[in-house]
Order: sequence, then structure tokens, then C-alpha cells
Amino acid sequence: MSDHLISELRSAIGTAIRHVTGTRAEVAEIEDWGCGALNACFKVTTTTGDRFFLKMENEGIIPTTRRGQAAREVEGLRLMRAAGINVPATLHAETTGQELKRPYVILEFIDADLLWVIKDTLTPEDNARLRDEITVVMTRMNAITNPLFGDLYVGGVIGQHATWGQASMAMADLLLDDCGGLGLFTPEEERLVREALTVAASQCSVGTAASLCHGDLGKHNVLADRMDGLVHVGTIIDLGNAMWLPSYMNEDGMRRFGGWDLEPVDVCARDGLSQREYAADSLVLSLEGVAFWGMLSRHWNKDPREHIDRFLNECRALL
Repeated sequence: MSDHLISELRSAIGTAIRHVTGTRAEVAEIEDWGCGALNACFKVTTTTGDRFFLKMENEGIIPTTRRGQAAREVEGLRLMRAAGINVPATLHAETTGQELKRPYVILEFIDADLLWVIKDTLTPEDNARLRDEITVVMTRMNAITNPLFGDLYVGGVIGQHATWGQASMAMADLLLDDCGGLGLFTPEEERLVREALTVAASQCSVGTAASLCHGDLGKHNVLADRMDGLVHVGTIIDLGNAMWLPSYMNEDGMRRFGGWDLEPVDVCARDGLSQREYAADSLVLSLEGVAFWGMLSRHWNKDPREHIDRFLNECRALL
């Protein structure tokens, strides 16, 4: 983010920080702490030396299904903390966007490295310890359950639904509008996608409860905790993509894509899912990925066709 834009945001950031500090301190320094497609994040230091982490939700997020980042963050952190998982303290949040025209959350600032940043310095013993510790986190998250699927909070754009099939169709409607606006599918491809999503919604698994899914729990979203010369799993961050999903999905995603080198688990055999149910459950999330890459392609000038073709093959396989 440019210094000019940070300067423009200084007044808004000062207003946000005063909810925590009162009038005893002003903003002394604002550092760009990772501004991406969904949020603008800052390290804010005040004139009294206090430091805070500020996350401001971007406007007009695509995929639409990822809107409500601040509200998801607040509720996800609350749920994780109640389950005994180490997460940052929420100091203040305004999730409606009425105050600054952008929802935001202020968290405690934790001065620690991301595990992703130090991954090349980790020993085999470190990685074994981290696998054990993140497995504990994963187990605790799987135990955070809910009777409804979809948004973590009431009033979200996806809604909360009695079945995952209903939630996935609500997401599909939003995502198809996104993909149409981005021009990602031909008319023939859109017909294929709509048919596949309808079939998938009717065949989604019904025997699994909803549990908390982080949505992106790799080493890039875990802070290191160093004690007695050893590296441990420290604070879990970034709950902006969290949802209520079928209970196996958080673990499945972490094992397959989290970069933890965890042993694979056949969740179908373990949880009594058919391969068709497994494929149906994940189809709308694959479409969300297509919409996300389609949005990014506008900024990076990269062709999203590889992601589109992979998704279309998933649709054909389900049909």
C-alpha cells in the first residue's frame, strides 16, 4: 500500500484506535502489515508506545462469499478462545461499516514470526513437535460444532442453513453472479456448472454436523512461540474466511493443503462418506476458488483458465 493511501487513512485509523486508547494517545506510526484482496492490515503504534494490529475489510470483496471478514474474525476468535486455542485478544471491532465505511477489528499486536517465515530454519525435531501441536489445535477446532451451516454469525451474506446442501446452493447463487460479472464462463460452461451445482447440493453429505473451519490454517497463519530454545505453535491468526462447514473439512484441508506434513486420513472411510458425497461437498468451494482467481487475474493480468478448466472437469466428473 502506498504511503499516500496510508496518509489518507490516518484519520480513520486514529478514530478506530481511540476506541481502545481513549484520548490519551494519538497515532504515531502506521505500518503496512500485509494488504491484499480481502483486507488492509496495519501495525499501529501510538504516541504512548502502545502497539495494535488493525484489520480493515476491503470494499466490494469478490468472491462475494468471502465478505464479512471482520465479523467472521470476531466470532471465530471468540469460538477459538472459548475452546482453549491461543488466538489474539479482540480489543475493539466495528463490523457494520457505519463508522468508517469499512468494517474493522483491532487486535492485540503480537511480536512474533510467522512459522512460514522461519520454515527453512526449522529442524526435523521442530517440525515433528509442530505437527503434534497443530493436531491438538485441529482436534479442538473439530469439537466446536453448530446445528447450522454457512456463516459464523447471523446476518451474513451466505446465511445460516439447516443442511450443507442448502448452504452450498446459497453460496452457488452468489458465486455464479460473481463469475458472470467477471466473464469467466461461456454460456455452455455456465449451463454445465449450474447443473453440476444443483446435483451436488442434492447429494451433499447429511450425516456430518457443522464444525468450525478456519479456511486457511497453514504455517502462514500461525505465529511461532519460542520457549527454552524450542519453536512451538503459538497464536492462530486470520479467521476472516472461517465458516461452519461439514465437520471433516477443517481437518481434511489442513492435512492436504496446510503444509504441516501431516499423515493423510481417508475421511470417507472414517466418517462413512461416499466418494460422491465427498466430491459434492467440495464443489461449491472449488467454484469459490475459481471466482477468487478470476478476480485476481484482473489485477495480475494472469489467465485464470487453468483453474476454470480444472473446475469444469470436477463438474463433469460429478455428472
